[in-house]
Amino acid sequence: MRAILSILTYILLVPWVILFVTAHTLIWLYSLLFDREGRAMQWAGRFWSSSLFVAVPGWKLKIEGAENLDPQQPYVVVINHRSMLDIPVMFNIPYMFKWVSKREVYRIPVFGWVLWERGDIAINRGNATSTKEMMEKGKAYLAKGVSVNMFPEGTRSKDGEIHRYKDGAFYLAHDAGVAILPCVMDGTDRLFDGWKIARCTVRLRVLPPIPAEEVVVSEPKVLSKRVQAMAVEAMAEIKAEK
Repeated sequence: MRAILSILTYILLVPWVILFVTAHTLIWLYSLLFDREGRAMQWAGRFWSSSLFVAVPGWKLKIEGAENLDPQQPYVVVINHRSMLDIPVMFNIPYMFKWVSKREVYRIPVFGWVLWERGDIAINRGNATSTKEMMEKGKAYLAKGVSVNMFPEGTRSKDGEIHRYKDGAFYLAHDAGVAILPCVMDGTDRLFDGWKIARCTVRLRVLPPIPAEEVVVSEPKVLSKRVQAMAVEAMAEIKAEK
């Protein structure tokens, strides 16, 4: 039964994805002329992402702690990384942001096209020049009041645990003088059972931010360890509540 339901869902999702990509491209063209901040594209991403958790049987999304985020304030948002679907899930929170994603993601159909049209930030891992460019672009967006989303682990967790947070996101927040907003994601790696669509509830918990005044006087390496500890504690709570 699950296999048949999955096939039917894929049949319905294909035209929905095509429609979204077409609409997003038209919105992108509109934004070039009339919406340089990209608010329409942000809204489109949120609408499409939220629709997935309505249209796909067995998928549910639970967001906790959204009141910890002030949509009028820019943050460096740090999220543990479980799956490619972490990216669309974050669109369900109403704030303006850009992603920092490794350049390989931009080669993925649909995902890559949408990230490019949105003006998100590509980075070549391990490349010092690319890292410097990412920092400059990130600071430019933050100065405009646009948050920057980053996966501080650097890659997806294969065992479901939260691994060491690298320092780049914390240097960006420190240098830009903005708050850090930690988020914890659970469940996106269990939305599929092989090719079949699984029953799963994704949980996204927004933790209290570390204020900008505290970020600018703290060592980024110390902040990375502190925020990782916060994320590990929150993940343990989420797992205990299942």
